[in-house]
Amino acid sequence: MPIYKSAGLKGGKVPVAAVSLAGLAADKEASSKKFGKAPATTEKYGQCQQQGFKWLNDLMAVEARTQQPLGCPSQGSLQDASTMFSLEVLAHAFDKIPMQASPWVLGLFIASNCFGDNACGPATAWQIYSAFKMMWHHAWVFCFDQIFLFCDPNGKYQGRWRWDEERHCGHGNPAQSTEVDDIITAVKNRDGAEGKHFHSCAMKLEYMDRIMEWSSTQCPSTILWELDRLHGEEYHLRLPKATKHYFMCAFAASGWTIWTRNFELAKLQYKHIIEDAWTDDRYRFRHLVVILEHQKGWENKLSKEIDLQGHRYEIHSQREMPSVDMEFHLHEWLVFLRAFVYGHDLEDGDYIFPSVNTKGLTQPGMAISHDSIQKWLNEFVTGAGIKLSTDPPRDLRIPPLPKTGPMNARWKQAMHDWQEQDLSRGHSVALKDWHPTWYSGANREAFGMQYGKRKLIALELLDSCKGDEAEFLRKWPVADSGSPTKLLKAIHRARIESGSTKCHRTKEPKE
Repeated sequence: MPIYKSAGLKGGKVPVAAVSLAGLAADKEASSKKFGKAPATTEKYGQCQQQGFKWLNDLMAVEARTQQPLGCPSQGSLQDASTMFSLEVLAHAFDKIPMQASPWVLGLFIASNCFGDNACGPATAWQIYSAFKMMWHHAWVFCFDQIFLFCDPNGKYQGRWRWDEERHCGHGNPAQSTEVDDIITAVKNRDGAEGKHFHSCAMKLEYMDRIMEWSSTQCPSTILWELDRLHGEEYHLRLPKATKHYFMCAFAASGWTIWTRNFELAKLQYKHIIEDAWTDDRYRFRHLVVILEHQKGWENKLSKEIDLQGHRYEIHSQREMPSVDMEFHLHEWLVFLRAFVYGHDLEDGDYIFPSVNTKGLTQPGMAISHDSIQKWLNEFVTGAGIKLSTDPPRDLRIPPLPKTGPMNARWKQAMHDWQEQDLSRGHSVALKDWHPTWYSGANREAFGMQYGKRKLIALELLDSCKGDEAEFLRKWPVADSGSPTKLLKAIHRARIESGSTKCHRTKEPKE
């Protein structure tokens, strides 16, 4: 009997050559590998698994040679997990068919890599977790017919792990167990306790403008019209790029607007959004409402019975700032989700920012990881031509102000140093773009005072005088005839008198 395949929405059914069930299974396996995880990711996970196998073999060899010292309690009297299983059982903990000891041994493998003298960070812990999760996700299922040798059609080893004592068998994935969750959490907490923080630069509005402008050139709005009319391979080639850009525009605008951490925003589900909300006043403005339930530190606040209404955000249109218009970008992404990701109206448990693999294919049942977000953010920042770094350039310096020439040219030079770079004077980065670590801490003695002087003059002109030089000279006539030192003293004294600056027993500013 010939097998038929669809020729499209408008076409009929076209007969193709009959194939065997084994052939179809082989094609399915090949397609899953081709369009599933990227080959580089699969290869890396395979290497991680091989390292785990070797580590376990070496550990069992050491344990087999270990002699029990005199006076040591017998194994039966010890209560820790290491005595619950025999060496023969532990040796098979990383078999393709998981067993009771599998979660505990996987936790040991992660701990051995992430704690100790040569400890690795959370990225290694997540890599080991992901590698073994993938292995057991595709656990072998014995069948007399070899068609099903490399698959788990019933999902027996998928989802949260649980052990059936009565039947002496497990269900779910050992990587998704409390044992493994606890050790990964410990690795992350270790980095926080030991001060291993990795700070990001603040995302300025001008950076958001450049990112959105670059994104629109890479993925114009016409892409939705094109996707709606494409089919087959061409559709699947274009979809990942569109997914990435619509996703990031919504994520970046949302994070910038409500000023939340990436891992908090990633957990957002449809139940946390009200699309058709209206203000209670007589104007009845339509807007979005977003509720964040996973913000850092809320557990402590809840224990202190503090009102937490601050986690509810009313999101209104910001057409005057289109790059950070969360209401617009999030609405566009919700439309995209319904049409091209979920394929139906969103439900309460649907993630707004679902996991996306390296090929740009979404995995709706999971929230996107922090690492994936950071990778895309780096890509967008680089694509927009933005250089963000907390490390100071090697040639970092603040050139001295001129000591000769017209007096007003000197404070104007200070203003110029604040707003723009001047490579002819060795000034490689405008002072307004300096990261705080460049002029504080270890760099305070070298740059702190000079940075502060130029900042005081620049902000007095830009903020107090709205950038009006004539107004600045009327307010500070000393700027037209005196040195920058006199100008700084006058501004500093006026601020002390007005109470906007506290008086400290330090020397007056000098140039």
